[in-house]
Amino acid sequence: YNHHETMADEGLKQENIVFVSLNGDYDSKPVGVVVKENASLADFLADCAAALKITEKKALKRCFYMSNGAEVDDADDLMPNDKLFVSDGEAYKKKEEGLISSGLSALSFGASWAYGAASTFAKEKIMDEQTRKQFEEAEAKAADTLAPLVQTVKEAATPAVAWTDKKLNVATEVIAEKKKQFDESEQGRYLNSTIQQAKEASISTGAAIKATIEEKINALQPKPSTMNVSVQHIAEKDGKRISIYTLHNELGMQVSICNLGAAITSCRVTDGLGQMSDVVLASESPADLLKNSHYLGAMIGRQCARTSGSSFTLGGTTYQLTKNDNEVNHLHGGNTGLHHALWEVKAGKGVKGPFVHLERKSPDGEDGYPGEMTITTRYTLLSTRNCIELVVTAVGSKDCPVNFTNHSYFNLNGHVASDITNHTVQINGSKYVDVDSQLIATGKLLDAKNTLFDFRAATNLGQRLQDKDIKENKATNGGYDHTFLIDKELAKTKGEDLLLAAEVTTGAKGRLLRVYTDMPAVHLYTGNFLDNTNGKAGAKYAKYQGLCLECENLPNAVNLHGKEGVDPAFKPIIVGPSKAYKGTIVFDFSSPERPGAPGGP
Repeated sequence: YNHHETMADEGLKQENIVFVSLNGDYDSKPVGVVVKENASLADFLADCAAALKITEKKALKRCFYMSNGAEVDDADDLMPNDKLFVSDGEAYKKKEEGLISSGLSALSFGASWAYGAASTFAKEKIMDEQTRKQFEEAEAKAADTLAPLVQTVKEAATPAVAWTDKKLNVATEVIAEKKKQFDESEQGRYLNSTIQQAKEASISTGAAIKATIEEKINALQPKPSTMNVSVQHIAEKDGKRISIYTLHNELGMQVSICNLGAAITSCRVTDGLGQMSDVVLASESPADLLKNSHYLGAMIGRQCARTSGSSFTLGGTTYQLTKNDNEVNHLHGGNTGLHHALWEVKAGKGVKGPFVHLERKSPDGEDGYPGEMTITTRYTLLSTRNCIELVVTAVGSKDCPVNFTNHSYFNLNGHVASDITNHTVQINGSKYVDVDSQLIATGKLLDAKNTLFDFRAATNLGQRLQDKDIKENKATNGGYDHTFLIDKELAKTKGEDLLLAAEVTTGAKGRLLRVYTDMPAVHLYTGNFLDNTNGKAGAKYAKYQGLCLECENLPNAVNLHGKEGVDPAFKPIIVGPSKAYKGTIVFDFSSPERPGAPGGP
């Protein structure tokens, strides 16, 4: 065995695992070899050779180590209870008070090397990108804490070994106690799974590896009593940080918000079996977040949907807006809008739960809109309910039409799972908006009864998407991209402020999403234009990978209101010096077998 310094800190006992690799090839993955009962050195070397797929035994003829203070050669047995110290070549020293390898304690080198192997394996094979980044940050922060221990071990080999073993035993007990609270949660299962895989891949230092891995991963888990909001800085734009803020509640739910676009980038919630998954589609890399051509998770405004002719007239003045929809119409607020803007952020813990409060000042003339407008979006994750409350406000220096919404794509199977064709959808809308070939609202409301737009009863989405009239609709690229007027009689709840706009579920053991709002309409979009869009964890989002339920005002109302033949429900919302705006959207998650209380939060 010809490698750099390492050791088995509890002795090379039966069933211990020793990690071996070839001739200082530090970049190669080490292989674990189990020490068998009554194994001789020759047997052990043969097992090493087999694990490393070496056919010539002479390749392993040199194995320098000391057992009980004496050098052992090929003829001596590899005693199960001996301490094992290995060094490269003959670069070792022997002292009466302890065994030193290359002038430094083998514990220092061995433990750090073995932890490095475990850490590398976990980051490359187990963790997703976001968890890996958090893990690396935790490792960096832990470096200063571990430094005194390493220095102590270097200065006093034998006392340090005994002291460290004692501390590791205490730490193991403490960690085991803390771990109990997570055993029935997603965090607990993730913790145990990661530790198990790390053990199988890299337990060369026994309790040192186990304690270190447990401590590092345990440090990443949400602790509701002390950690409600965490932040991760991922890039910069115009000299300002792009950051992701993650909210945690007492039930283990996690919601991440990016200050670029005020976008929901992650929503981890359990299903009816207690399994945790991320159920929103989102970009991950800074480049994809900056591009976000499909508006993944973003806030939309000043006006969502399509504005005909990219213009409107208000107070006798005609305003020309950005033409970003086939160079004819105006879509989702223009090129900058809210989805490409960097918002100012405040985060904390409120009465209802942890929150992220985002604010943006849209300058006069941005994307053609009149007046400076201050817009706020506040996301609150309820502490004791898996519920996201989104509140939007706006005030402006000049009169301006607004129509805000959130463009989150949901897949209740999980964002990287199957598409949404197994989702059942119910929309409390008896009428839907008529559109032309460019998907511009005409001002008419059509009766949904007994049509492909009748979702008043729970309806399988996959069957509807296969219908010829939906599948071959060129304007929508073969899917739903339609706005429904919320029927107050169908949608009313025990609470009078919010209406139940829609429900989505994936079956009795799956997830149930209820969408509440005080807005008059909800837009169903089935991801028809997704085209292998870059997502999280290397995912590629294809057609029908997610669905949007965009609560909003009726589209294009500023250009339709008051015209002959237009339904009176098309009323524009005007914000100005004396006209403020406030709107609410709630995403309420539960399971069909244990639905949340009717009426919203």
